[in-house]
Amino acid sequence: MTYFCKILRIISMINKVWRKLWVFLLGFISFLIFMITSQFFTLLILFPFTNEKKSARTFYTNMLTLYARFILKTHLNLKIRYHYKSNGQFLHPMLIVCNHQSIIDVPVSLSLTSKIRVLNNNWHNNKLSRFFITKYIGFYSIYNDLDFLADELKPSIDKDCSLLVFPEGIMSREKKIHRFHKGGFYLAQKLNLDIQPVVIYYSDSIIKKSWFYLKNGNVIIKFLDPIRANTQLYGSTYQELTNNVMAAMRLEYNAIKAAQES
Repeated sequence: MTYFCKILRIISMINKVWRKLWVFLLGFISFLIFMITSQFFTLLILFPFTNEKKSARTFYTNMLTLYARFILKTHLNLKIRYHYKSNGQFLHPMLIVCNHQSIIDVPVSLSLTSKIRVLNNNWHNNKLSRFFITKYIGFYSIYNDLDFLADELKPSIDKDCSLLVFPEGIMSREKKIHRFHKGGFYLAQKLNLDIQPVVIYYSDSIIKKSWFYLKNGNVIIKFLDPIRANTQLYGSTYQELTNNVMAAMRLEYNAIKAAQES
């Protein structure tokens, strides 16, 4: 019996080592694909295209969305499932609200639509990151005066652009949704936008700190029912709207978590 147990332990150790090697191999292949394709994408920065056009979609925003989808498809360690996503989801402008737990949120959210502007903190004020990213898509600091920001965003909304916000403000690896900041919801009311909550769930191995291409596991992206502008179902003020959307997303996230981890 002892001999049999030793054999089982050896087999178990071999399986663990093989799984780690397999994850590394797939991650390495995915990284090679990224390195080769990103050279072409980086060269596009040198071309004199501009986002200052009358249409919402430009050459750059289309390329960024397509490339985000490509990155997700070629990350061979990720198994991504969408729930209740439809092709006509972003035909008119809305506020897209996502929880924030992993760097993978960036390609996930940017892959949703090319008609998008991003509300974020001031990280993109770094000159290098601003040069490489803001040429492709519009970033707007949520720390600006919100009434001024609403006026600044109005031309994009008139082009049918949606706004993307991570209302938690920071990345959380605690597998729970933290308190929402209210700025994005104030803008949604000010600009008369529908709200599209998107709940993103990651398995444990993705939440852990590790190199992007060594992350492996399941990603579940669930689209909740859109919240129509000026509805009273989620409250009459933007403060009530914030709290009720946060509660609905927490409830859905906990349901997905319970189902996946049972």
